Amino acid sequence: KSSLPIILRSGKNLTLRGAFLPIVFSLVSSIAFQQRYIVPVSESVSFLFNGHNAQPSILTSFYLTSSTSALVVALWFFKRKNQNGEFLCGEYHEDVFQLILAACGALFALGFGLPLKLVPLPTLMLLGFAIYLSTRMLRFFAVIVFTIFISISFLVQYRFIYIPKTVKVA
Repeated sequence: KSSLPIILRSGKNLTLRGAFLPIVFSLVSSIAFQQRYIVPVSESVSFLFNGHNAQPSILTSFYLTSSTSALVVALWFFKRKNQNGEFLCGEYHEDVFQLILAACGALFALGFGLPLKLVPLPTLMLLGFAIYLSTRMLRFFAVIVFTIFISISFLVQYRFIYIPKTVKVA
């Protein structure tokens, strides 16, 4: 244990140092995976909404990485209790969880190039999902299904209605 570099040592007082290298490796490999496979899909979806005014791929990768990080934090935070058996943040636990999921949805939407006026749709879907997880009420699941329906209808509108109908022939 003492022969390892300080950054790789683990112990009672070194909580994240043993995980530093795997975290960095996972982050770098995640960005590489995104650049190779997910960013091209994201840019094709972005083309449906924005045409040729696409955002840079590094910004897309930043949004997607931030969204993934927010999702990991939300999954870690969900139903997490402290040493006294109480939820973290007390009675605001579900609110904080929903805010983290809302940030995840907004960053995911921005990563796929949705216009700012459509960013609330995935955010609303994730908020409905968070409330459904907390309460198990079917009406919040209906919010999720309704939001998916609205998102698909907006995609169809942008794809087929807002395409210019005139073609210039040289």
